[in-house]
Amino acid sequence: MSDTDSCDEIISYEDLAISYNELIARNTEMCQLVEEQEKTISHQEAEKRDHLEKISEINDEVIQLNSQLEHVKKQVRMMTTCTNVLEEILKGQRKENPKGTAFDYKTLNKKQRNKNSAYAPEDCGMVRKQQ
Repeated sequence: MSDTDSCDEIISYEDLAISYNELIARNTEMCQLVEEQEKTISHQEAEKRDHLEKISEINDEVIQLNSQLEHVKKQVRMMTTCTNVLEEILKGQRKENPKGTAFDYKTLNKKQRNKNSAYAPEDCGMVRKQQ
């Protein structure tokens, strides 16, 4: 192609000015759109930080509540064990002697881990064995 073939259409100054003004208007619109998107991104990042902070607080609360739950479970297990022992004692209570019990302390004494102490019927508590 020669220069004369490509310049068959001569663009007037007015057409160039109109095209230039359209491009400037389009550029202004795009800049405004980019600014709006940057504001939206900034707002969403702030929300994200807030949500992550809230999640961290809730996780801390969950950890604390799980710890409390485990503590309560241990207490319930201990209470259940004590209740079972009390029920066994009360089942063995003699009708003719409501203050006395027919509780077998031998089983409890066998279950004791500490060999220096044992349950005794005299005081219903822990006493030291005489060595």
